[in-house]
Amino acid sequence: MWSELRLALSSPEEQLSEALRRWNANDEEGAIKWARRAARRNDLAKVVASQWLMLRRRGTPEEAEAIALVTQAAQAGLTEAQQVLASYYFHGEGVPRDVRAAYEWTRKAADAGNLTCQLTMVEFLSTGEHWEPDIELARHYAELAAAAGHSEPLAALVQQYGQELKK
Repeated sequence: MWSELRLALSSPEEQLSEALRRWNANDEEGAIKWARRAARRNDLAKVVASQWLMLRRRGTPEEAEAIALVTQAAQAGLTEAQQVLASYYFHGEGVPRDVRAAYEWTRKAADAGNLTCQLTMVEFLSTGEHWEPDIELARHYAELAAAAGHSEPLAALVQQYGQELKK
């Protein structure tokens, strides 16, 4: 009882640690409980709680709660949440599949420095799978990723488009 009270008054980080401890001990209910508590006070905790709730059951009120939590964190500017929400839209998990919404959330996170989303933007913009390729914008995101130490996408663009990418 005292440990429950101490955790209730603790920081969101400590509550997330407790959630993870319980998750690893196969106490799914306890993990969700502490992740939800942390999510009331912390945007990153919203992302964690949403992931655990999404793992739980599709098509339930918990799925709607997960989408709401990650959307709040994404709207608050947390790039990890924007990345997760983009994935939900791209794959139609908990929301109707919407590639344009996936693109917009990915772009927001990429513009804010999320490396994974920068790499995803290169793919979105260079493949032509969903709309006409925009090689110059793909190059922009490839250069951002290269500045973070991931030069492979830029090299691949140069190899594929060669002269078109000359400044």
